[in-house]
Amino acid sequence: MVKLNTKLVHGPLSPILFNFTADCLSRMVEHALSNVLITGLTLIPEGIAILQYANDTIVCLKDDMENC
Repeated sequence: MVKLNTKLVHGPLSPILFNFTADCLSRMVEHALSNVLITGLTLIPEGIAILQYANDTIVCLKDDMENC
C-alpha cells in the first residue's frame, strides 16, 4: 500500500484558476495551429494538438526538427 502525505492546500479559487490557465493554453495552441507554427498529429484530417478532460491535458505535436 502506498501512503501519500501531501501538505498542498487548495483554496476556493483553485478550480477557477485552473480553468483560466487551461483555457489560455488551449487558445494558445489553437492560435499556433492556425498560424502553422505547430502541427498536430494527423490521426484525423484536421489533426490533434491538444486533448483536455477534467484536470488532464495532453499536448500532441508532430516532431519537426527544422522548425525547432
